Amino acid sequence: MPRALHSDSAPCLEHLLALEPLGKCLHRLKEHHDDSYEHSLRVALLAIDLAHENRLSDAEVRTVGYAGLLHDLGKVSIEASLLSKPTALNQEEREAVKYHSRLGFLHLTEDFS
Repeated sequence: MPRALHSDSAPCLEHLLALEPLGKCLHRLKEHHDDSYEHSLRVALLAIDLAHENRLSDAEVRTVGYAGLLHDLGKVSIEASLLSKPTALNQEEREAVKYHSRLGFLHLTEDFS
């Protein structure tokens, strides 16, 4: 796990990771594309650190953490080879990757309903 700047950030992230169905969603991302999963952990931890630095309430800190964890969830619907492509994406590939946020929303509506 990445290193937190604020002492309460890592425990908050660990708590969020243990929640269901959030954990199930993130497990799918990890299984599909580990780099995207690791990126989401780093984004969430940084977001939680910033929320603590700005003295947000505990509920707001958790919300910011959720957003960091879930922001790339739609990438589970994008081919892993495309997410790891070492060369520049063509126009069609860029459009497919850009659509991942909408796909993530659709996954969340299914998983949390």
